[in-house]
Amino acid sequence: MNRTIVRAIHPQRDTVKPSAATAREADAIGLAAREARRSLGLTQDEVAFAAHVSPRTVFSVEKGKATVRLDMLTRVLAAVGLTLEAVPRDRVWRPGAPR
Repeated sequence: MNRTIVRAIHPQRDTVKPSAATAREADAIGLAAREARRSLGLTQDEVAFAAHVSPRTVFSVEKGKATVRLDMLTRVLAAVGLTLEAVPRDRVWRPGAPR
């Protein structure tokens, strides 16, 4: 019996672009984080230190990168006095439904 392990070929994660809605929300969160940091008079390095993340993570959040890990995002937001909240939408998206 052949015991060779075969891996399925999957596209790389970064080849899948976020939806337009996700990109807009990431941009809005990033703008809010940047404005909060600036209003506190903090640098990105200071926020990174307080949040226990890299300065690159703070930069990514503020730039609206939609693929920042949730735990990192919430730490950055907490360091600038913000929280992430889920609120009801106007409409619900369902798989297979037109956008």
